[in-house]
Amino acid sequence: MELYSQALEIQPDNADIMNMLSCILHETGNHDASMELIKKAIDINPVSPMYRNNLGNFLFSMEKYCEALEAFKKAIELKPSFIDAHYNLGLTAMKLGENNLALKSFQLCVKKNPDFCDARTNLGTIYMGMGKPQKAFQHFKKAIELNPLDLATNVNFSIALEKDGKRDHAKKLLENALTFLPDHPEILFNLGNLYQKDENIEKAVLCFTKALEKAPGDTRILYNIGTTLMEARDRKGAMPYFQKLLAILPDDPRANNNMGLIHYHIGEYCKSMPFFERAIKNRPNFFKAYNNLGLSYKSLGKMDEALENFKEATKISPDFVEALHNLAESEREVGEYDSSAKHFRRALDLQPDLAVANTRYAYLLKWQCNWNEFSRISKKMDAIIEGQLAKGDLVGETPFMNIIRVPDPVMNKKIADSFTLITLDNVKHLDIKFDHHKRKKNGQKRQYPITIGYLSANFKDHPMAHLLADLFKFHNRNQFRINAYSLGEDDKSPYRKRFMEHADIFRDIRHLSYSEASSLIYDDEVDILVDLMGYTQGGRLEIAALRPAPLQVRYMGLAGTTGGNLFDYIIVDEIVVPRDQEENYAEKPIYMPHTYQINDRNKVISDKPVNRKMFNLPENSFVFCSFNQPYKIDPEIFSTWLNILREVENSVLWLMPGKTGAGENLAQYAEKHGIDRDRLVFATKYPLDEHLARLKLADLALDTLEIGGAATTSDALYAGIPVITITGNRFASRMSASILTAIGLEELVTDNLDSYCDIAIKIAKNKDYMRSLKNKLKNNTHKEPLFDTLGFTLNLERAYIKIFERYLSGKTPELIDLKEDMCKLHTSPALFPHQYDSSINHIEMM
Repeated sequence: MELYSQALEIQPDNADIMNMLSCILHETGNHDASMELIKKAIDINPVSPMYRNNLGNFLFSMEKYCEALEAFKKAIELKPSFIDAHYNLGLTAMKLGENNLALKSFQLCVKKNPDFCDARTNLGTIYMGMGKPQKAFQHFKKAIELNPLDLATNVNFSIALEKDGKRDHAKKLLENALTFLPDHPEILFNLGNLYQKDENIEKAVLCFTKALEKAPGDTRILYNIGTTLMEARDRKGAMPYFQKLLAILPDDPRANNNMGLIHYHIGEYCKSMPFFERAIKNRPNFFKAYNNLGLSYKSLGKMDEALENFKEATKISPDFVEALHNLAESEREVGEYDSSAKHFRRALDLQPDLAVANTRYAYLLKWQCNWNEFSRISKKMDAIIEGQLAKGDLVGETPFMNIIRVPDPVMNKKIADSFTLITLDNVKHLDIKFDHHKRKKNGQKRQYPITIGYLSANFKDHPMAHLLADLFKFHNRNQFRINAYSLGEDDKSPYRKRFMEHADIFRDIRHLSYSEASSLIYDDEVDILVDLMGYTQGGRLEIAALRPAPLQVRYMGLAGTTGGNLFDYIIVDEIVVPRDQEENYAEKPIYMPHTYQINDRNKVISDKPVNRKMFNLPENSFVFCSFNQPYKIDPEIFSTWLNILREVENSVLWLMPGKTGAGENLAQYAEKHGIDRDRLVFATKYPLDEHLARLKLADLALDTLEIGGAATTSDALYAGIPVITITGNRFASRMSASILTAIGLEELVTDNLDSYCDIAIKIAKNKDYMRSLKNKLKNNTHKEPLFDTLGFTLNLERAYIKIFERYLSGKTPELIDLKEDMCKLHTSPALFPHQYDSSINHIEMM
């Protein structure tokens, strides 16, 4: 450059020297000086095609493609046979999307020089874009013949082959290219992409890893290896690659979104949110990031924020099915049923066979008692599930949804087993292994106290809490240490306070990841982890999947098996799970001697005055009631209720449909079947103590069929109202039978609808019989085991000791039968020999 500068000083008007010096300046990055010189050269010699071509090259490198195009055109005008200018014009036209102009330019190049390899490669690329693969292959093959070592030709030809469905051919091409260009990062990168599309994760990661060794700062490779590992659910493995990428490109929207997804999928919802927010900040229309941010908010129970983000996602992309589904499901959860149904229908219009949307829509329809539409969707769902099971695919329906939709315990277990594979898959790459063998040795030296860890999202004002309210208090502190692990929000209710006060350790773990939560449980030396959720809303079975405790037990929540091998035992009784149904459970049953259901014998009934007029109940009518949630009502049981109303004059049916739209659907169904809608009376939700008080205004409670009452049934009995039930073929339809048997009212348990109907009519028409039933119920409340909280706790502790002793002796889980009833009725907590000691209480908010 120094020599040319000196030459220019000697000959300041020499255009050729200016041209040569401008090229050197451009190559060294001094673009302004190079442009100034080439323009002076052109001013001196405006008819030089070479100068014009070089000007075009400079402009092209500066991404000034329109100006570059004009420069190349001028060069060709000055010298029509200037093949380099034609080629450069083609490249520039490609950048501007003017493919026809590019095509003509490259065609002229290969016409003048059939061995012009780069021109043929570009012709192949253009023809592929025009949907003419055969012409493209012709040029790619010729280019490969001319120069088998040409990187661009090999890569572009492989991309073309893959687009034409010839992925195997594309892989062979690149694998062959590696023999000429070993470990070339670009070839490895593209070969990795092909393996990724083949779902050959191992080979894809190997290619990307080798490519990264040669090009450690290549953000494309970092991104693709990260996404490949994410697809394999190896989120922990993917994390460092996105961390490196974000160190180079901190504001990259896609990388931030994926980093957020990694945190979300390992249960770190709070940590995920800043990444989604940064992705949105740098790409305001990034609808997928809005959707993902909504999921994080939803997982934290912040439904207003979740809805806002799902709505924004669907506003930007109205056909984004995932966001439509998430919006619909969130609207259902907050009670916006009509809008929810609209968005479910829209999602299913776009993707009719999307399993998760079909099953959630079916659940919504059950809540609305829209039985015709439910039947249609349910049949479609059956076909989808059948296809998934036949292919060995993971099912798109949760065990809870399947139990609600399909009254078949065999199918319920199949779905649970399949769905549990998803749960296990979510944590398989977290690389956490807990050493229970070491703990076991310690345990043999000190068997007591046994540490029980209760895991739930419902330590709050919730039906589960209403039942379990005094369990922690009654546990024997000489033998047991009681820890509670809360997955749900603190609603500041008295129930939350009771759990916090009566646990030895109460930990709020809702913001912890699966690995953090499970490690905490392990470090707390929990011997028996008792999950109170199953696959119900708010449950996080990924924690149990990591096996933080040597023994894991399922209780309450899901009325059925969780499938797989997540839990060793399930707490049941011989009514809800008869011996011939054991094969439908992955867990070994612990048979409680009376009933599976614990109850709070000290529930408070409000002393506020109530009367029938306050609740629109006719003063002198016989009042049947069913306060089960509307999704439990099906046309068969509702038709039976209408038959009962038909037979019992001056009777009404008191229901609680909520704001789901079920009330109107039930009223229309009643009218269609000859029953005036005025005979249906609809209640709204009340606090438990006031609900128990108003229940006393009813005469008789009617249980539902396929999904029966649980807390609803024991609440009615506690309020002094008899309940009639029909025994079904699985846990979910046998709960009330267990509860009624435990309070000595077996005569109200039947096995067919005709008998169910006859009993209801008999009670309604025979006041003496009804009075005797209520007296019996009143007496049995104090002498039968249903409401004996202490007795139940003692039996539960017997079960815990039995399974723990089996574990210490090296025995595998086996059926536990607590037939020998050492629990006699305890009328006062004072009889409990080991009272709760508040001095060991410890509350931690994580």
